[in-house]
Amino acid sequence: MPRRPGPLTTATAGLLVALVIAAPFALGGTRWAVQVALAGVALVCTLLLGVGRRRDGLVFPWPLWVPWGLVAVGLLQLTPLPMGLVATLSPTAAELWGRLADPPTWACLSLDPPATWIAVAHQAAFAAVLTVAMQVGSTRRPWVVNALMLGGLLVALSGALHFALQAPHIFWLFPAQDHTTMAGFFGPFVNNNTLAGYLCLTGHIALGVVAGEKSDGRARFALAAALLSLLGALASGSRGGQAAVAGGAGIFLALAYARGGHRGDPQRQRARKIASGAFGFLMVGLVGAVLFMPDWVAFDPTHPDSDGKLAAWPGALDHVRAFWATGSGRGSFEFVHPLFQSVEGRGTVTHPENIILQLASEWGVPLAALTLAAAVATWWLTLRAPRRATEPGQWGLVAGLAAASLQQLFDFGFEAAGLSLPIAAALGIALAQARPKGPGNRRRPAYAWALVAVSLALLGTLAVRAPWALAHHADHDARAVRTTEAWRPQAQAATERHPADALIALNAAARAAQTGAPLNETLGWLNRALGLAPRDPRPHLLTARALAGAGRLGQAATEYRLAAEKAPWRWLPLAKEIAARLKTPGQLYRALPRRENALRPIANTLLAGGHADRARALAARRLVDQPTDVVAHTVLGRACLALHDVPCVQTQADWLSTRRHPQPAWRLRGGLARAQGDRGLARQAVEHLSSEAADEQALFAAAELTHWLGDLPRTRALYDRLWRRVGTRPSSARVVLARRARTEDALGTAESAVRAWAALQAHAPSARAAAGLAAAQARLAATQVRPQARPSGTTPASAPPQAEPAPAPADAGVGQP
Repeated sequence: MPRRPGPLTTATAGLLVALVIAAPFALGGTRWAVQVALAGVALVCTLLLGVGRRRDGLVFPWPLWVPWGLVAVGLLQLTPLPMGLVATLSPTAAELWGRLADPPTWACLSLDPPATWIAVAHQAAFAAVLTVAMQVGSTRRPWVVNALMLGGLLVALSGALHFALQAPHIFWLFPAQDHTTMAGFFGPFVNNNTLAGYLCLTGHIALGVVAGEKSDGRARFALAAALLSLLGALASGSRGGQAAVAGGAGIFLALAYARGGHRGDPQRQRARKIASGAFGFLMVGLVGAVLFMPDWVAFDPTHPDSDGKLAAWPGALDHVRAFWATGSGRGSFEFVHPLFQSVEGRGTVTHPENIILQLASEWGVPLAALTLAAAVATWWLTLRAPRRATEPGQWGLVAGLAAASLQQLFDFGFEAAGLSLPIAAALGIALAQARPKGPGNRRRPAYAWALVAVSLALLGTLAVRAPWALAHHADHDARAVRTTEAWRPQAQAATERHPADALIALNAAARAAQTGAPLNETLGWLNRALGLAPRDPRPHLLTARALAGAGRLGQAATEYRLAAEKAPWRWLPLAKEIAARLKTPGQLYRALPRRENALRPIANTLLAGGHADRARALAARRLVDQPTDVVAHTVLGRACLALHDVPCVQTQADWLSTRRHPQPAWRLRGGLARAQGDRGLARQAVEHLSSEAADEQALFAAAELTHWLGDLPRTRALYDRLWRRVGTRPSSARVVLARRARTEDALGTAESAVRAWAALQAHAPSARAAAGLAAAQARLAATQVRPQARPSGTTPASAPPQAEPAPAPADAGVGQP
C-alpha cells in the first residue's frame, strides 16, 4: 500500500502551487532569464518529488514520456555533429554554417544554440510541472486547481486595474518590449493573445468547479474566478482568444449534455443550466466583438492573406520545407525566419501565429506530427476517462485545455511560460483524474530514482549552460555589436554563435560605416545581411548611404529604389533623403520605385527646396517612359509654374483636361491665376476645386486661393472640410490645423483662434504652436478687459459687423492618430 503523503510530497505540492501562481505574474514568463529561473524551480519540484517517493515509487504513463523525450530532442539539436552528417540531415543548416568566414567542421542542427538552450529549459519546466501535477495525489489536487483559479482571478483583476487607472506599463514599471506605452485591457502578460489564452484556461476550469462544487465558499470563489477570467478573455481584444473562449464553452456544454445525465441527480441538471448560460453569454460577447471590434471589422474573409496573422504563413511554410527533417532548432524561429519571411513588415516575424507551423519549422515535420498526435491522444484520454467523465470539474479541465490549445492555431502563447506551465499543471490534474486503477498503473520506485537522476542532471546542465545562453542570446549579441568599442571581434564571435541572424550583420555594417571602415568591409557585412534577410529594406538603405558617401551615386540610386520598394511606408522620408543626395535627373529617376504615385513625394521635396529645374527634368524623364502618367504631367506643370513658363503650364493643364482629370488641371490654372494676378480665373478655379467631388489636394488648393482672394470665411469652411477628411493622419492634420489657426488670426476672431491654436498644440506640440496660442490668448484677454463706454443697447453706426466665432474643427485634438 502506498504511504500517506510525506513532508517532501506536501512541500512539492506547495512549491508547485507557488510556481503556477507566480509564472503569469513574472511578466508572463516571456523573458529569457525568467524562463530559466522557472525551469530551475520546476526541476527542484521533480527532485523533491522523486526523493519523497523513492520508496512508494511513481506512476509514469506514456503521456509523461512525450515531454521528457522532447527535452532529449532539444539536447540532440545542440549536440555538435560532423558537418557531413549535418548536411545529410539538414542541407539548409549546413549551407548556413558554411557561409561563415571560417566554416566549422562540426556543427549543431540548431542554427541558434543559445536560443535552443533556453527553449530546452522551458521544455524541461513543462515536463517537470506535468509530472509533479500528475503525482501530487488526490488530497493535493484541489490545491493545484485552486491555484489555477486564483491565478486567473488575480490576472483578470490586474487587467481591470490597469485599464481603470490607464496604466502605461505593466505594473506601472515594466514597458513591453515593442511598445513605449500600453493601452486597453492588459495584465502581466506582454501580449494580449497570451493573456486571453491563459484566461480561457482558468475561466473554464473555474466554470467546471462552479458546476460541480457542493461547498458554498469554494463555489463562490470559483464563480468570481470564472466570471472575471471569461470576461477578461473577451475584453483582451484577442480575436483568437475571443473565439477560443466561446469554443471552450461549447465543448463544456456538449460534455454537460453528453455526460451530465448518467446519474440523473439535480446537481447534473444544475451543471447543464450553468453550461447553457455560460455558452449563451459568451456567444453574445463573441458576436458583439465580431460586429464592433476594429480588428474583426477589418478582417476580410475573402482575402485572408491580407490579415497580419495569416500573412506570415506562406513564409513559415517555406521555412518548414527548408528544415522539414530536423528543424532549424527549437526556439530559433525568430532568428532564422527572415531568410524566408514573406511579409513586407516593418520588422521580423517572431512567431508564425500557428503552433503547427512553429513546431514543424523548429523540430521538423516528423517530430512535430508525432508531438501533435500525442497531444490530441492525451486530450482524448482525459475526455474518455471512465471514472471522471461525469464530473463537471473534469469537463472544465478538458474544455479549458481545448480552448487554450485551439487558440494556438491562430495565436502564439505556448512560448510564454506564464501560459505553458499552467497548462501543464491542468493537464497533469486531468490525466491523474482520468487514470484508471489497475496493475498496469502501479507505482515503481525505479521511476522515482530515475526522476531524481534526470532532475539533477538537468539542473547541473542548466547551471553550466544557461548563463552562457543568456549572456550570448541573439538580442544581447546584436546589442553588443551596436554598442561595444571592439565591435569587430564581437561581431565575428556573434556570427559564429548565430549563423542565420541577419541583425548581427546589419549592426556590424552600421558600425563599420560609423567608424570609417573601408567600403568593402561595410559592403561585405551588408551582403551577408541581405543574404540572410532578402525582404528586409534596411540592408539596401545602408548600402545606398555607404555608396553615396563614397561618391558612387549611380549605384546608390539603385539601392535607394530597392529599399523604397521593400518599405513603401518609408518613401516620404526616403524621398527627402534622395533629393538631398542625388543630383542629376538620371540618378533621381533610377532611385524612383516602380510604383504608381511614387513621383509625387520626391517632386514635392524638390519643388519645396527650390529645385524646380530638377523636378521638371525628372518629370520629363518619367514621361519618356510613361507618356500618360497623370502625376508626371501635374509635376511638370507645377515645375513650369515655378519657373514662370506660362505656355508649358497651359499645355499641361489642357492635356489634363482633355484626359478627364479636371482637378489637377484647375490646380495648375489656379496657380497660374495667382502668378498673373487674374482674380477672375482664380474665382473660377475655386468653384471647380471646391466641388463635392473634390479631393484633398483640390481642397488645399481652393483654400489657398480663397485666402489669396481675401474670402477668409470660405477659407475657414474649406479647412473644416479638410479636417473631416484628414483628421486621423498626423502630417496632414498638422498642416490643416496650422492653416486653420492662421486663418482665424487673419479673421480677428480671438476666441476661435485660441481654440484652433490649442487644438494644434494638443495634436502636434511645437514652439510655433505655443507662440501662436500665447498670442491668441493675449488678444482674447485684451478684448475681454476692454471697458464698455457706451450705454447698453446702443451701437455706433461706424462699428464693423462682428463675425460669428466659428468653432474649431470637430473633435480637433481629441483623438491621437
